[in-house]
Amino acid sequence: MRFALYSDQHLETKDWEPPVLDVDAVILAGDIDSHTRDTLKLHKTAPKSTADRSNRV
Repeated sequence: MRFALYSDQHLETKDWEPPVLDVDAVILAGDIDSHTRDTLKLHKTAPKSTADRSNRV
């Protein structure tokens, strides 16, 4: 299984679009965004191929 790990993105101060990677899972750790903002937008901006694979069991 291949992972991409992102930490301390601080999206409350800047926008970030995840790169297209051939991974099985993306791990977001640390300070990603403000507690008052919705981090589900990251799922919406994920490359389609990555988002499709996230539903597999």
